[in-house]
Parts: sequence; structure tokens; C-alpha cells
Amino acid sequence: MSKRKTRPRRRIAAPEGYAPNQTALAIALGTTRQTITNAIKRHLNDPRLPGVKRGAEADGRYNISAWREFLKAIGVTGRRKQEDLAEEHEIRLRRERLRLVREEFEFEQLKERMLPMGEIETGITKIHSGYDVALLAFGSRINEQLEGLDYNDRARVIRREIELLRKIYREANYLQVEFEDEKLD
Repeated sequence: MSKRKTRPRRRIAAPEGYAPNQTALAIALGTTRQTITNAIKRHLNDPRLPGVKRGAEADGRYNISAWREFLKAIGVTGRRKQEDLAEEHEIRLRRERLRLVREEFEFEQLKERMLPMGEIETGITKIHSGYDVALLAFGSRINEQLEGLDYNDRARVIRREIELLRKIYREANYLQVEFEDEKLD
């Protein structure tokens, strides 16, 4: 099999205001070739699309000024300048710093509202000891109430007493226990 030699494609230099291909057009507009290709695909039937054949003139060139207007009309912006990117980066950094300062401030406020662990442990201990007292009293109190009752009445009394124990436990507030102790002093 012989290999066929091909000549490299020659491009005729485009006159001023025209790009010979999409890559040159993208460079002239400050965007990417893929952006040009996507604009052609998305707006193929749009009458604003420059040129006569898929965005190109009849000779295959791309009118740079017509394309610039078209991209502006459809809302496509080119690559941003480095100064714009640096400014945007600086704004993002400032916003992040402000967020961190706000979070630190909120954390400090939370720390001020926090109670020392010793107070919490004391309050929880008092709650549990009060609950233990209620549990120990449960047996004698329930026995007095169950005498002479049938099975269903006994079940009802037991459920009521258990619900009372649960209520005591649910409504326990260790801060209230601490404040009541302080009032006694």
C-alpha cells in the first residue's frame, strides 16, 4: 500500500476585519473556539447569526465585527482581562474574611452563653437523683392504689403513674434546679 502524499492546506491571509477560521475569530474576540462553536449550534436558525453558512461568509471567512455584535446580542462575554479577575478574586477574599469574622463573633457569643461543665453536671445529677426518688416511691405509692382493683383498673393506674414519671423526667430543667438552689442560699 502506498501512502498518498497530501499537501498542507494553505490559508489565504484574510483581509482586515475577517478571520480565516473559528480559532482566529475566537482569539480576535477574546473567547474560545468552543464558545464560537456552541453559539453556532445554539443559534443556527437565528437570523442574527452572521454570515451565510454556519456563521461564515460564502468564502469561509468570519466577519469579526458582525460576530462581536452577535455575541453581545446573545449575551456571551469573552475572556476577562487579568485585572478584572484579580479584582474579582480580591472581592471574593474580602467576602470570605468577613464571613470568617462573623463566624468568630458568633462563636464568641456562644462561648459567653455557655455554662461551665461543673454547673451542668451538678444540675443533671440533681435531676437524676430527683427522678430516682420518684422511682423509689413508685412501688409503695402504686401498691396503695392497686388494692381491690380488677386487672383493667390496675393497668390504667400503672400507666398513669408511669406517665407521671415520664413527665417528671421530660420537664426536668437543670437550670431551674440551679436557680432554686441559689434562691435557698
